[in-house]
Formats: sequence, structure tokens, C-alpha cells
Amino acid sequence: MPMKKIFLASTLLAASFACKKDSDSTRPDTKATPKDSLVTYTGVALYAKPNDPVNGRLFSTLSGKIYTDNAIPDTIGQHIDIAFNNFGAYSLFFTSPTDEATLGFKIPGARTSFVLNMPDAQVFSSAWFDTLRHASALDTLKITTDQESFEAANTPHVVLFRNAAGKRGAIKVKSFNQQLLIDVKVQY
Repeated sequence: MPMKKIFLASTLLAASFACKKDSDSTRPDTKATPKDSLVTYTGVALYAKPNDPVNGRLFSTLSGKIYTDNAIPDTIGQHIDIAFNNFGAYSLFFTSPTDEATLGFKIPGARTSFVLNMPDAQVFSSAWFDTLRHASALDTLKITTDQESFEAANTPHVVLFRNAAGKRGAIKVKSFNQQLLIDVKVQY
């Protein structure tokens, strides 16, 4: 009988120490993200209609979330990187979240992004986007706002951007039919 008690006590003691090690929150995080990695969002649906209470046209690459015009928490404005706008299927474009004239309202805390809606299609094609695997491929791109637009008929189409944090990214516009379906790749 004493042997069973000793065995039981030692088992409980070992389990107690094992649990303490597993739940120790002071251990450093050993998961490191390589400097050359991209964050990818697929199947993002942005809507064409301004002030839609349900469907959004504002996107944050930090959170991967879509925001509606009238539901932007004060702390989120600084993290919105791109805004979608259009004047029908013949004039689709992305703009900076600070572009009040185009958006028709002010986003609290918004910071300037630069958007190149019409990069050289021979270089920045759908195939280029699909094979983009390294953040360093975006490092040398000169991205300035071009005030251009593209047509829905010309999809797939690639748009380049640089957010306020200096992170460069690419947007692949896949289709447009009341909503703009996109994939996004941005430097980590």
C-alpha cells in the first residue's frame, strides 16, 4: 500500500511541474516571422455603394478587416490602408483613406497611403501577382498616387500601394459585379 501512495504522489508532483512549464507565459515566443514574408488576404469583397450600412469599402491590411463608411471605431482609422471607390464599371479605383473629397467623409485618424491604380500591365500582371512570394520584390517599387482608374472589363488587374507605415503591397482585382473581389499581398 505505501508503494501505491508514493507512486501516486510522485505522479501528481510530476504532472504539476509539467503543467507549470506548459503554462509559463514568461517564456519567449520562438515563432519568428521572416523579414521577407508577405501577408496574403484572399477573396476580400469590397462593395461599390458608398454609405452602405452592411457592406464595406475600406480595408486594413493590419487586421485584414473590411469597414463600412459609417462604422469606423476611432482607434481603427489609422490602420485603414485602402479605400475603394467607383463611378460605375468604367471607373474603378482605390484611394487613400485621407481622400475626403473622393470618399465624401473624413475617417478619424486616417493616415496617407499612396495608390498606383494603373501600373505597367506588362510588368505587374495577374501572373506576376500570383507568383509574388517575397516582400523584397516590392522593396524598390516607386509607388505614388496616380489619380487613375480602371475598367471592370479589364480584370484581372493589379494595383500597387504603399501604406502610411511604409509597407508596400499589391492588390489583384479579380472581378467586379456590385462588389469588387480582390486578393491582397502586403509586406509583413
